[in-house]
Amino acid sequence: MTRPARSGAGWLRRLGRKGHLVLLAAAAPMAAQAASKPVVLDPVYIEPTTPVSFAVAGAPLCAVHIVEIVDIRRSPEMLGMLGGKPVLAPPDRTVWLISIVNGLKARGIAVDFSNPGVESPAVVNAHVTLQTAWIDAVQVSLNESAVFKIQAKGSDGRSIDQYYRGSASRMNWVLGDAEIKGGLNIAFSRALDAMARDLVGLCGKAASA
Repeated sequence: MTRPARSGAGWLRRLGRKGHLVLLAAAAPMAAQAASKPVVLDPVYIEPTTPVSFAVAGAPLCAVHIVEIVDIRRSPEMLGMLGGKPVLAPPDRTVWLISIVNGLKARGIAVDFSNPGVESPAVVNAHVTLQTAWIDAVQVSLNESAVFKIQAKGSDGRSIDQYYRGSASRMNWVLGDAEIKGGLNIAFSRALDAMARDLVGLCGKAASA
């Protein structure tokens, strides 16, 4: 005679209190491991939306030589903690930072990374510092923040020494890895918009008229 299949609830009843504790003890490490598994950002920056170009119609593109890019954050590898998951920068942070600043190209800047550490007298020279890059969640809100400092000087002697902040806040529906990975790009994009607007202003009458 074939015995009827036992339901999951039936098995749990037969386990009793000690059996429940054994199952919970076995499941706890797996749940903790899933919650604490780091989320590593993609290797390069990806535009969240099509950016606006600040290039002046009929004028040469504003040429900006990036003399250096510096990350002065206390823990450069750390970008936040969400739902028990550490959010980490990509392993090659130099490539990642260059890809972010390279976003100026889509905004009408002829950005150049050659000859790092050496200024070029014929173009705008810029020193870029990443001050802050952080993502966190408060209740159902997902918040991203990025702050860059730009010290730049044009060939005519005009200069800027400014902080550029990009931030975003949105509903945190799922808190999935894909959502976390793309979160900071919104903040980076808004900071790049502000940078491009000011850098074009250093490129002389041809670019800023």
